[in-house]
Amino acid sequence: MDRANITNPTSVTTLTSEPNFHFGPANAPTTSAIPLGGSLDFGALPGVPDWFQPIMAIITSQGQRLAQLEALTKENKDLRAELEAAHRHIKELETLSVPPATGSEASKWKPSRTPTLTPEPTSSSFASAARKGKSTTQPAKPKSTNRTRKATTKRQLQVAARTFAPPPANNGYQYLYLPCRFRESVTNVRKKIGILGLENWRILDVYHPTTRVVALLVHNEYASTATSKLNTAGIKLINDFDPRDPTNLRDSKYQDLSDTEKQQKMVQIHTSHLLTALDRMRPTVRSAVARDFIAKQWITSQVYADHIKTFTPTPTPMQANPVDTDMDEATQPVSAGNGEPDTEQL
Repeated sequence: MDRANITNPTSVTTLTSEPNFHFGPANAPTTSAIPLGGSLDFGALPGVPDWFQPIMAIITSQGQRLAQLEALTKENKDLRAELEAAHRHIKELETLSVPPATGSEASKWKPSRTPTLTPEPTSSSFASAARKGKSTTQPAKPKSTNRTRKATTKRQLQVAARTFAPPPANNGYQYLYLPCRFRESVTNVRKKIGILGLENWRILDVYHPTTRVVALLVHNEYASTATSKLNTAGIKLINDFDPRDPTNLRDSKYQDLSDTEKQQKMVQIHTSHLLTALDRMRPTVRSAVARDFIAKQWITSQVYADHIKTFTPTPTPMQANPVDTDMDEATQPVSAGNGEPDTEQL
């Protein structure tokens, strides 16, 4: 056996073709293989040679810088979005707060009031600019100084026209006597006659002269109008009513008086009410009504003069219509008992 021709298969390798280094399809990783959010300090790993320690330190430093860069990039993106939102909000506020120029404000000769913009330092961050835009408040609109004038009412026109009208031929005042079921307060009576269409400011006095009767004091000019409205409502006036008739004295405590004493008492009660009604009227109306009462011989000039001396008017604010105004409620002398309705009245 020729040992020289024997070869060792393990020591000689013959390459018949080029090596295949294709390991199949490879995809790039979607996320970083190294978690940048955590600590990249690997420290001194066991078994790592000393010459590799500087390389590990460089890798650790670069990883930390990359993490900081990604954090700053994200913060920059968020601040830019906030700044754009702040700019949009400021533009909306400017369009709402700036009114369109009219009149002299729209003139080309109007001096310019464009505010000068002060440049902000370039070192200000996006966060500070966004906070400044969000804190901007809408300026308050100036209040209008124009006062709306109220339309003139029919009553005001009538009062103004009467000042320049000649005295009427039927100048004077009269009481209209209406039937009523029982005694009511002046407020309730005025409310009801207002519902019937009567103008309360033309009613100078309201009182109950006796049971089942209510009296309204009006000017002679308004008497026909008031009577017509009452007739339309089905209310008939009591004609020829005498407020001083002794039969109107219904209070039980006066029943033992003689006819003469009852007459005197009724005159006293009626006169007392007339003076009280005059006290409640405005001064511009009081004198005219007092002259009418004197002409009717319900009171005398001396009685009225003596009453004026002791009368202390209550100060009241001036009204726009000083004539024919409402009379306040007053305590009235009662000539018809306690005012409660009898059984047959209900």
